[in-house]
Amino acid sequence: MKNKNIELIGWIGVVMIVGAFALNTLAISGPDSLTYLLLNFVGSVAIIISSLSKKDYQPATLNIIWAAIAIVGIVRALL
Repeated sequence: MKNKNIELIGWIGVVMIVGAFALNTLAISGPDSLTYLLLNFVGSVAIIISSLSKKDYQPATLNIIWAAIAIVGIVRALL
């Protein structure tokens, strides 16, 4: 059951990141919006959890970088 939950977390992360991309591409939410940035951050953390549980380090590394960039954006948006 634990593996299915972690797999679900990863898929939710994918949906969040793709959703953020769609919102930006369709001009519903801009790249500086808190919604866009939070979707990217939370989505990337979800994928990190899923990837590390499988010892799949390439997507984990990509999403660690993705989350770090999102954090910078979130901080800038809040200031």
